[in-house]
Parts: sequence; C-alpha cells; structure tokens
Amino acid sequence: MRRTSLFVIALAVPFTAASATPAALETDPCLVSTRALMGKEQRFLHTVVFGQPAASLARTGSVRYDKSGNSWVKTRSNTWLTLASGFQNTTYSDQQMESQSEHAKRRGLLEVRQSLTSELVPPLAQSLRAFRCRLAAICALADESEQSTSSSLTISVDGCYPRTEKRLTSCTFRSRDPAPARTAVLQQCADDASQTFAQESALLEATIAYDASYRTLLQIAGGFDAFFEDLRDPLLSPLRSAARAIGELQRIPCFLSECHE
Repeated sequence: MRRTSLFVIALAVPFTAASATPAALETDPCLVSTRALMGKEQRFLHTVVFGQPAASLARTGSVRYDKSGNSWVKTRSNTWLTLASGFQNTTYSDQQMESQSEHAKRRGLLEVRQSLTSELVPPLAQSLRAFRCRLAAICALADESEQSTSSSLTISVDGCYPRTEKRLTSCTFRSRDPAPARTAVLQQCADDASQTFAQESALLEATIAYDASYRTLLQIAGGFDAFFEDLRDPLLSPLRSAARAIGELQRIPCFLSECHE
C-alpha cells in the first residue's frame, strides 16, 4: 500500500516541460532528442528513489521502458504489451522484459527498512544533485554536438563528474535546411532541464514528508506493541490469580441457613 501511494505521487507530476515550448521549436529534432534523454534520466532517478522490482514481481498495470525508450505495460501475469511502432503485435515475457528494460531491477532508497528518514536524506539529496548534473550534461551535449565531429564526446559540467556520451547528430544545426535558431533551441533545453529539476525537487520533498510520517507511525505502533508486551505479564498475572481465587471460593462449605446448594 505504501509503495503504491508513493508511485501515485510520482505519476501525479509527469514531465511537462514541453507545455511551455514555442510552437516553432515543438518538433525540433534536437529538442526531441534532449527530452528523450531527460525522460530517461527522470525514470532512472525514480528507480533510485522508489526502486524497481523484478518484472515477474511487478503488478498488473505496471509500466516499463525498453532500451529504445518504448513503454510496455504488464497486462497480466508474464505478459507485457506495447503500442510502439513495429511492436504492436509483440508480446514480451517477464524474462524478456527484464533483459530489455532500460534500467535494471534494484531496491530503492525509500525501501530501506529499520532506518530513520533523516538517515536517508543524505543519499536522497545526493541522488537529486546527480540528477541535476545529468540534466545539465544533456544540454551541454547538445551544444558540443554542433562543434565536434567525434562519435563520442566527454562532457564536463561545473561541479559534476565528466561523462562520455554519444554525439547527438540531431543537434548539428548547420547541416539542416533551413537552419533553426541554435540559441533558441539550447535555451529551451536549459528551460526544460530547469523545469524538470524543479518538478523532481518538489516531488522528492513531498515524498520525504510522506515517508517521515509513515516511518514515525510505524515507530509509534512498534513502541505501543513493545509496551503492551512488557505490561502483559505484570498486569494480567494478578487478574488471573484473582479469578482463580474467586473460583476456589465455591469449594468452601456453607454453614448458614441462607445457603442454597
């Protein structure tokens, strides 16, 4: 129930950066590529925070993405379907979905038991910081792809570890006719990254508040259980003894005329 509630929170805030995009840039190939990469990083962050169970343990209605970015839905046990072009009549088993999934199964940070939420805040904050670095690297990759002809590029963002990524050929503006406004595309990429990071920050803040409340409730319930467990013998033993003694009173003979046998 708790895991379902967390995913409801996550799904309630979808990727919405495209809603503020100027119409002229809506279908730009470079933005399409950068947004696809941002969506992949967003899903990876969710697996780090919430975890991703094995495909065989996923509930009916669960959604997974393959390595090509196509979404698959589990319609029943051991059956995954998609509406992606070229795969409409394809069915994946749990094993196939596991091998084709873009992210491997893992236990999420919020699935760690016997820990306080405050103990999970540092790794959660670090995960969010790494997410910001990855978003910034995507826009830097779009910029570098125009200036380099190498098939792979090493992207360095201030305050982040360097990353080596494949060059985005869709972001070579000079090879397209008519050439789009490169500055406008890169600025829109930066805006997308900023909106996505703000969205995930708000989501994580709400999730941490929920998790803290849930774990606190479990601690209170556990404390009461321990309290009543310790109190059971000291409280109930005298009551049992008293009930046993009262039951023994009927064995005392009655010498009064009012006694009714």
